[in-house]
Amino acid sequence: PTTRRDYALDPIYPNHASCPRLGLLRAAAYSSPDFVAKNASASDLHDLLESDLGGADWHHVLDCMYTSACTGRAVPGPLDDFTADADAGSTFMRVIEHSTWLLRYLYLHDGASYSKLAMQPLVSSVLERSVLPSLSPSGPGPTKLSVYSGHDTTVMPFLALLGVWDGVWPGYASLVAV
Repeated sequence: PTTRRDYALDPIYPNHASCPRLGLLRAAAYSSPDFVAKNASASDLHDLLESDLGGADWHHVLDCMYTSACTGRAVPGPLDDFTADADAGSTFMRVIEHSTWLLRYLYLHDGASYSKLAMQPLVSSVLERSVLPSLSPSGPGPTKLSVYSGHDTTVMPFLALLGVWDGVWPGYASLVAV
């Protein structure tokens, strides 16, 4: 069967609308002393997002940056200082690193508790379709193929809950085969 979901209720990414507890776990992670100290060290980047990029948020700025850079479109002025992979000190790379660190911290904080809760609907679906049917001798058996489509914000917490995420933002069109 094919299932499509409304974004507001989508269970395949960390959805605070369908699971308010995720907001509490995020607040706990983002108020921890380690997080607060490291995040404060990037105050110039926070100011840049607010003043020069119209209040862009950390969780969406990478989509804009990557699609602009990869399609040859202009990157907003303050971010247009990237020249090569070794240009780690560029504002472009600093924004990528900090944005990645924000989600890495959240997804791995407290034994990946946020990731485990966020991905519970996905894991349940995989188990219901693939594992549980094979446990019943009179059941229909597992599905031969189940395909789930998500985003980078699905891949990262899914790998985090499995304890195999390397903390690096997944590349475009990444996949996880189970």
